[in-house]
Amino acid sequence: MKKHVLIPALALTPLLGFSQLNENFDNVAGLVANGWVMTNQSNPVGTTTWFQGPSTVFTAYNGADTAYIGANYNSTAGAGDISTWLITPVVNVQDGDVFSFWTRTSTGTQWNDRLEVRASLGDMTLPSGSTSVGSFTLLITTINDGMNLSYPEDWTPYSLTIAGVGSTPVPVRAAFRYNVLNGGPSGTDSNFIGIDAVHIGAPVGVSELAAADFEFYPNPASTVLNIRTSQRLKSVAAYNVVGQEVTASISVQDNKINMSALTEGVYVFRITLANGLVKTIKVTKA
Repeated sequence: MKKHVLIPALALTPLLGFSQLNENFDNVAGLVANGWVMTNQSNPVGTTTWFQGPSTVFTAYNGADTAYIGANYNSTAGAGDISTWLITPVVNVQDGDVFSFWTRTSTGTQWNDRLEVRASLGDMTLPSGSTSVGSFTLLITTINDGMNLSYPEDWTPYSLTIAGVGSTPVPVRAAFRYNVLNGGPSGTDSNFIGIDAVHIGAPVGVSELAAADFEFYPNPASTVLNIRTSQRLKSVAAYNVVGQEVTASISVQDNKINMSALTEGVYVFRITLANGLVKTIKVTKA
């Protein structure tokens, strides 16, 4: 889903922040050290805020199965109003930059989830209380605003093009606000949402991303071949130098290919990523 975001320009604001942000939530515990802010302003406050995504609910859009960030009905207690915030570090943006992310809820949900995407320009004021938005007064989009069970049940991309800033970058913080009225364990709504693959900055083409986002090592390899990519490995096929398929002799787990059962020699691996891209690599088994 694509739209344009009109952001008023700021004057004489110092540029303190990142020129580009890419976050795949491999380690949610490390976000705060990298400038992210998480705050639960629900009424009443529950037992959870944002957390590492559990693979038992659903798996991540890319990377390891748990490499996404989640929030759920336990953001409030009993029946309450959920307002739990995930705020990015400062990012310097200009016209034509893109703010994109993927999100979903659990399959077959009977309860409405709702997500606001907001922005704050200049100095940040944190929200205080379940109805407050602090300095995040610019509402970019709302997912399932009609509370009609329209929150996507599969990973779905949202792409927002920034406009109205001009060619001189200005500092912005974006925020994801999980916001559900009468939610919680005893409420009428709220279940579980995940967010993954957040990008703020210049548009990145598929071919550029593919070139920069795939690496394998070591080569030669004796036991395990590591694949570094933000994408999950959807399938892996292996062939020897005469074209015979030897896939049955390998196993794949957590973007690692165990090739210890292969005999020494040269092999070709055809790797299909979760986004549909196919990589063909040649590896020597030592």
